[in-house]
Amino acid sequence: MEELRNLHPNAYEYVIDAGPQKWSRVRCPDRRNMVQRWFHDRHRAAQSMRHQLTDAAHLMILKRVEKCNFMIVNPVDWNIFSVKRAGKQWTFDLARKTCTCNKFQMDILPCSHALAAARDRNMDFTSLYTDYYK
Repeated sequence: MEELRNLHPNAYEYVIDAGPQKWSRVRCPDRRNMVQRWFHDRHRAAQSMRHQLTDAAHLMILKRVEKCNFMIVNPVDWNIFSVKRAGKQWTFDLARKTCTCNKFQMDILPCSHALAAARDRNMDFTSLYTDYYK
């Protein structure tokens, strides 16, 4: 504050007249309460989660699991799978967590082809989840 007084006396007077609640983040009760409430609400929501994923991500996975039940999986090698459904074919790479449909890469959630390959290997689907949605 002393530096402000020496460099810009008029600005210093303005700041002093306004009071610290107008210019200090620490002393702004509205902003502080808002941030505390935001963290509290998210913490409460996280504590009440019934699944490993957020509700929206969990619903996406459920829809994709339904689709994977109708897919035929052919392992190419230990990590690469050819997945077929209705005359279409995709390739899923378990090691790289990539699929030729690009949904896995875009959503950062397992696509139905990845889930079908995991089911074929008797893997737990949760091993394909990223921390982003947890």
